[in-house]
Amino acid sequence: MRRYALKRDAAEFGIVEALESVGAKVWRLHQPADLLVQFRGRWWLMEVKTPQYRKRTGLAVLPSLDKRRGKQREFLEATRTPVVMSAMDAFLAIGAFVRDGAVIGSTLGEAA
Repeated sequence: MRRYALKRDAAEFGIVEALESVGAKVWRLHQPADLLVQFRGRWWLMEVKTPQYRKRTGLAVLPSLDKRRGKQREFLEATRTPVVMSAMDAFLAIGAFVRDGAVIGSTLGEAA
């Protein structure tokens, strides 16, 4: 029995909310990635990471892959699972073009 709550990345809530707002269905997972996303008949796994910011430039950088557990890191690399840090990263991962909260196009070639 697990005696502690699983820690979720701070960015996850906003990313899930944004994906759902454009019609994606989202399931939160623990392993091997954070999210399972269905959008327009296709499925994606996503790993969510809260961005870290460089002090001098203020630019967001991806947290180090070395901090992830070995098996999870191997899985993400082998399956090319996208690591997303923002709603825009998630939209790009599923191929959705979004403007003003509405899907205006898709890399899947389907009409919005």
